[in-house]
Amino acid sequence: MFGVCKNESLIKENSSRVNELEAELKQAREKNASLIKKNSSRVNELEAQLKQARQENASLTKQLREQQPEIYGTPNHSPSSTGCVVTITNSLVALKRESSNSSPEIIRVPRGKYDVLAYANSETWYQIKIGERVGWIKNNTWTIGSKNNICP
Repeated sequence: MFGVCKNESLIKENSSRVNELEAELKQAREKNASLIKKNSSRVNELEAQLKQARQENASLTKQLREQQPEIYGTPNHSPSSTGCVVTITNSLVALKRESSNSSPEIIRVPRGKYDVLAYANSETWYQIKIGERVGWIKNNTWTIGSKNNICP
């Protein structure tokens, strides 16, 4: 009889512990759901801020190009050169719309020498003109075969 009472006591204790753990788990799930909701709101807020910042950046870039056509060029006039000249020897170099790896490719850059019109992103991108197209190439040894001593 003593063993039965002891087992009943252990079962009661264990049942009590199970109930406590279930209550804790319920609280943790509720807190987790609250945090997920709060985090989702913050993500949405940051995405809206990023969208606004990108729009402001595009607007400022447009204004800058309009205010400084001697650097960025206009539809009717070629931009001035920085004095930097690069030689492209790799036929796989892409001329990009913007100074970004994720920017769409305009065309492949034919081998040859090109005047650098502007620099971007701490001089990691060079702006060049091919025919009527102005775009960006990456300043690295895969893209550029050589450059003159004026180039950064």
